[in-house]
Amino acid sequence: MKKSSALVILIGIVLLVVGLVLEVPSDELSYYGTSDRSKIEEYVGGDAYNYIIGASLVGSQIAGRMIQKAIYTAVGALIICLGILIGGKTSHGRNTPVETLCASEETPKEKEATIPEIREEDIPEL
Repeated sequence: MKKSSALVILIGIVLLVVGLVLEVPSDELSYYGTSDRSKIEEYVGGDAYNYIIGASLVGSQIAGRMIQKAIYTAVGALIICLGILIGGKTSHGRNTPVETLCASEETPKEKEATIPEIREEDIPEL
């Protein structure tokens, strides 16, 4: 495997792990901010208004973190696949299956010539 492909795969693994490890904030609200609850601050004089404001802020943090996790995970997986494709040649110089499929020697006209003709007597009657 080439050094460049190993580096690309390593970057992809790091992004994938970061995406899986990111913690989504809790959806439970509290004025005391314990470790399993999201703390809301006092923004205005009434408790109900504080809960409304706190809920919208915590909701946006949850949505943002979930999007962040999805992007890191998806981009990490794509970069890992890209690294595998970059390192397509083995150390022995043999082609991988992807390169073998792409390096077809037949032209489109030769492929057409190999298609058998269908005669009317070959079609079964219903």
